[in-house]
Amino acid sequence: MASAPHTPNDCRAMRFFRIEKPPGVPHIALKLLKFVGVSEVKAERYRYAPMFVAFLIIIALPKIAFGYPDFETSIIGLAELFFQTNRFVGVLLLVLYHDTLFTLIRDAESFTKLVLQESSTVSQYLIAKDAQISKITRLYLIALLVPANFYSYSPILSTLWKYYNTPGNDTTPEFILSMEENFYGLDIRASLDHYLIFGTIMIPTSFLCALVGTAKLVSILSVIKYCTIYFELVTLKLDEMKQKQSFHLEMRTVLRMHQEALHCADLLKELTAPIMLLQLILCILVWSSMLLYFTVSLEQPPGVPHLILKLLKFLGFGERLRDRCRILAMILAYVFILVIPKCFFGYPSFDVAIIGTAELFFQSNTFCGIFMLFFKKPKLDQLIERAKEISKKVLSESSPAIVQHLNVQHALIHRGTRIFCIVVMYAAHFYVFLPFLSTLYNLYVAPRDVNETVYYTLHMEENFYDLPIRTSAEHYLLFGTIMTPMSYLCAFVGTVKILTIWNLTAYCIVYFQLVQVKLQEVTRDNTFHQELKTIIEMHQEALGCAKLLESTTSLVLLQQLVLCVLIWSSMLLFFTVSSAKVAYLLHESSWEIQTPALRRDLLLMMLRAQHPVGISAGKFCFMNMEQFGKFPPSRNPSSTRQTPALFVIVTVDALKLKDLRNIL
Repeated sequence: MASAPHTPNDCRAMRFFRIEKPPGVPHIALKLLKFVGVSEVKAERYRYAPMFVAFLIIIALPKIAFGYPDFETSIIGLAELFFQTNRFVGVLLLVLYHDTLFTLIRDAESFTKLVLQESSTVSQYLIAKDAQISKITRLYLIALLVPANFYSYSPILSTLWKYYNTPGNDTTPEFILSMEENFYGLDIRASLDHYLIFGTIMIPTSFLCALVGTAKLVSILSVIKYCTIYFELVTLKLDEMKQKQSFHLEMRTVLRMHQEALHCADLLKELTAPIMLLQLILCILVWSSMLLYFTVSLEQPPGVPHLILKLLKFLGFGERLRDRCRILAMILAYVFILVIPKCFFGYPSFDVAIIGTAELFFQSNTFCGIFMLFFKKPKLDQLIERAKEISKKVLSESSPAIVQHLNVQHALIHRGTRIFCIVVMYAAHFYVFLPFLSTLYNLYVAPRDVNETVYYTLHMEENFYDLPIRTSAEHYLLFGTIMTPMSYLCAFVGTVKILTIWNLTAYCIVYFQLVQVKLQEVTRDNTFHQELKTIIEMHQEALGCAKLLESTTSLVLLQQLVLCVLIWSSMLLFFTVSSAKVAYLLHESSWEIQTPALRRDLLLMMLRAQHPVGISAGKFCFMNMEQFGKFPPSRNPSSTRQTPALFVIVTVDALKLKDLRNIL
């Protein structure tokens, strides 16, 4: 059977991914950069000029100069502006720093040429790694076509479907915009003709944003990964030279390889420094712009958590599919940036593993909790609707005393929510900048005349996909660039989760207080026969809200209880193991060759170290890992349900006796 002929587009795509040059250099990333105008040829660099002008005219100027219909839309529009500015200005910096970039590429080609001159494990490693990176890059670029097409076409297709399926006597359908902005006086939110003009412009603009952002991301990550491989090749060459005992033959080659790898690292630092600084500043601007969101005036009607509803909608608790996709992106960031590195890439020491595990439990409490609230969204919507009904009924039918109580409590809850948000905002800035400042301080006080490794302070304890983030400045900056928005996301999600549960609980309490105020008023005026039905209805609605609240938050509070116990257990393990480590180090300190006087002192320390160290609850319940591992006792003393805990205790005691016999 004859195969189908290849179309020109297929051939063009195949030519783009075809690599006919030696391995060891990010050729696909260079092709992508050349396509957007990052090139050594001056004429090709002019390609980026119309792209940047399109960004200014279609995105930046409308978002800055033409305002927004409401405050919430302005926050979303500014966040989109900062996000797209990070993309387009980042590539503009690559265009301006093209000399540094292509000097780095030439040095990389010289390095790989030196490696590929001989057939060895080093050259085979380079070829294998190059093929792996090229494959991942191809898959990423092809996979990116799916979300690019979705985000480009879905707003206009969804709007057209709703528009032509809306009954004639129904309200005007909502026009879904690709980006939140007012476009040069066009009525794009109410007029179909104007909306179609805007959509026709935004479809290619959305593809352009995806292209520019992909070019920036792929190029920087590829160059960083290849520079990492160069140092790995130097290490492999040293191991190979050590095994062959060929120091006198290959030492000069290793020195040259190391020198060129260091030069590539210096060029990479010079190239990425302004781009990473820009990304850091824009992440802070996105986060700080939320302060405007938290300082909105008190909204009416009272009795409903308006601020929490805005926060939940911003997080992805909306009615539109486009809004709900936000929470999916948030969960994916949590999985790939926190869960996978903490679970599968290990830790440098046991102490760090305990801290990293506790951090994982803590963040899991935050993200899994908000995800459970998302699954309980129907119940949450019912609770909000019932709260609105109670508020409406109280404001329309109740006496001034009850209305005043509702207004006062509403203002108190709203004020407390705003204060908590602002405090968390400044605390988030502190935790984002503190690791960077601590690292800069360590670099500043480190001695210059001593070859000493400087360890970098991490935002969270983990090994990030085997990158040397604890000792390499480039990889630490890459990790910090990723963790900066992730830290803000953790703070935001945790804040929304806490405030949602607290606000809903506080408002349910207010509803019962309204019943109490109504009862006091009826008792004082002796109007039971007139108001009894109203009181019963208010109490029934308050009970209904309480039942919906329990149904909404039960799973969230259960997983919070479980994870709090796990955090407590892991910290106890850190405490007890640190104490037991003293006995181990004493046993390994060659005590048997010391003088009798020193052996007596060491014996005393070993005996002291055998004493279990831990904490107690109220000084009567000793809290240790054996206690946590103990199953509930059964009526039969010989039951095997206590076997695991007893086995741990017996094993520990046996090890202690064995160590004591060795000492004696």
